[in-house]
Amino acid sequence: MPNSHLGAGGALAACRCFGTDWRYVLAGGRGTVLGIALGVITIRFVSSYINFKAMPYYAESLATGALLILVIAIELLVAKYRRRRA
Repeated sequence: MPNSHLGAGGALAACRCFGTDWRYVLAGGRGTVLGIALGVITIRFVSSYINFKAMPYYAESLATGALLILVIAIELLVAKYRRRRA
């Protein structure tokens, strides 16, 4: 039976992916409900896919971590690009 909850790490990753600014994610957060909902849907989609493919449980944590690193890297690159253009 698939896991039906995100857990603390999954909830933080969902909020971080689309919902809140990285500077505020652990300090109360600033973001939108729509962004957090998109983050939760994305994390659940990844989790459901991993369960559907019958991969080991740790693959879900690995995929969530990889998605989180990817989002942070993209945000840092965008911020660097914006600073350079300003």
